[in-house]
Amino acid sequence: TRVGFMKPVGQQHVNVESSLLGQMIRVDKDVTLIRERFGLHYIDYKHMSPVIIPKGYTKRYVDGDVEYEQQLDDVKVAFNTIADSSDIVLCEGTGHCAVGSIVNFNNAKVANILGADMVLVAN
Repeated sequence: TRVGFMKPVGQQHVNVESSLLGQMIRVDKDVTLIRERFGLHYIDYKHMSPVIIPKGYTKRYVDGDVEYEQQLDDVKVAFNTIADSSDIVLCEGTGHCAVGSIVNFNNAKVANILGADMVLVAN
């Protein structure tokens, strides 16, 4: 069974080389850990972490510099690309269920968009 992985919305990012784009991009730090640990090199970083919410992102969203439809398209394309090369796709949510709400992209919204079942893990 080939398991794909993505974190559709991330906050804490690191810079990595995207072989698909041929340049450095920002991805969620969890993505680098999972990709390297489990050898998921058949999935490009670009698809594993399509939306990053760094400092200042909310202001850019409210100002109209970030479009909801672009976020939506980025997540759908990434998910479908990973699904095409995987038997199952595991999607990691953000650390807190409300993260992303201000830009209309919280965990529940993303799961609904992707038609994914959710399992809430809390401590």
